[in-house]
Amino acid sequence: MTPATETLRTMYDFFVGALHEDELNTLTLHDHELDGTASDCSTIQIAAFFAYMNNIDLAPDGALQAHRLLLSVVQRTKCDDWFRIPYNAPLGGHGAVDLAEFGAAATSAGYLAEHCSEDLGRLLLNSMAEAVEKFENSERAGAYSKNSAATLFDVLNGDLYAALVNVVAYRTCGRTSYLHKASATIRHLIGRFDRETAQWPYSEDWSGGTLVGMSVAYQATITGWGRILIQDLPPVLGKEWSGVLAAAEFELIRQVKLGRDVHNEAPSWVSPWEKVWEIWQAFSLCEENDFTESWTRKGIFDLECGIDELGTDYFIDSRPTRPGRTVLGSRIRTGANVVSVLMSIEEAQRSWQSTT
Repeated sequence: MTPATETLRTMYDFFVGALHEDELNTLTLHDHELDGTASDCSTIQIAAFFAYMNNIDLAPDGALQAHRLLLSVVQRTKCDDWFRIPYNAPLGGHGAVDLAEFGAAATSAGYLAEHCSEDLGRLLLNSMAEAVEKFENSERAGAYSKNSAATLFDVLNGDLYAALVNVVAYRTCGRTSYLHKASATIRHLIGRFDRETAQWPYSEDWSGGTLVGMSVAYQATITGWGRILIQDLPPVLGKEWSGVLAAAEFELIRQVKLGRDVHNEAPSWVSPWEKVWEIWQAFSLCEENDFTESWTRKGIFDLECGIDELGTDYFIDSRPTRPGRTVLGSRIRTGANVVSVLMSIEEAQRSWQSTT
């Protein structure tokens, strides 16, 4: 399901209004709420959206805008602050480098490689895969530290994000080593799945002990993005992964019907489920039933109505900024994530239809 044309145009116009050209003719995105340049992750997501809008004949300048934004990110790959999160970062300092940023941008980077510039897309995805490799855990095959401050525990959705980067890099660049790494990560996630409860914890210590319990939002992150990987995995592994995802999705539906509490949403920072776009993605890509169809239709309806009523203020992040830190989020950041999820759903469904 795709939002109405007017909704897409409103989002496109908002992103275009954030474009900034410097004295060297480099095109970037200025995030006014951050008072700085948008993250590399958001830039890639929005560049892909520009290319998408061009492809559906809603933005004649979209292809050129996408190419220039993609070029600006590729030119930054050797910079010390490449892919560092500028949000919730120390004032005057650098934010963390986190696997979620790479993972959330992966399918957008793949879209740019296919629809904008194959050469630049390859350069970008090779650089992303090489950056992700630095977070590999040397003692546990397929596992990763989610960021440089999280080396003492295993955040399971971070592992999935690493697998996603490696799979998209494999599709674009053809290096089998990327697929081998992704396969090892999927085996790791299968091993960490509790088949009795049909749940993953949010995080574990390296001995397998639960640190932070089940999270609907982050289990949806694993299943939604995890569905996209199945076709690329070796057949036997893909079949096993598909079975695990089906069980995890059934549990997601059960927990959402029960309602949110500390037992099914252990991380305290998670937004209201209606604003967690990864749940929307998970329900869009799992086996459809009345409940998931109703949830996804309502998500599209709420997005259209929210933007019709509030414009892109619908994406305002109301969480308070921590003292001595930059803003936690912004309309640019949230909007970029929304269009990335929308495009990933459409691309996955299109790909599945073409193989059936």
